[in-house]
Amino acid sequence: MVDLNHDIDELLNDIAPVQLQFPDTSQSFPLITLFGVDNSSNLILDGAERLSSIVLQLDAWDTSKNGNTRQRCNELAADVSARMIGRGWRRDQGREMRDPSGLHRYMMQFSGVVDNVTGAIYQKSRF
Repeated sequence: MVDLNHDIDELLNDIAPVQLQFPDTSQSFPLITLFGVDNSSNLILDGAERLSSIVLQLDAWDTSKNGNTRQRCNELAADVSARMIGRGWRRDQGREMRDPSGLHRYMMQFSGVVDNVTGAIYQKSRF
């Protein structure tokens, strides 16, 4: 099993702060939340896990205060998506969501097969 929280934070924190919990409305925005959806063994060699199948949910959040628009949240999501895809992740879904808090939210799910030794990210074939 591989823990990617620190790696994802380093990859995205110059776009916006990354945290592991849903925001409350008093926080500074914009921000990104990270939630691990799946972290399962993909390949075991000589009794040790070598590859892990990972699914991550990344949500881009922004507030409507100070005239910030839903468009700014969507632009943040596009920046996150480009950075993740550039690192080797595949975006499996992405959609704008209406959040009961009144915050702007764009939810994305990314997947990849991670080499636990080298950190390389591979994709399963979809053909």
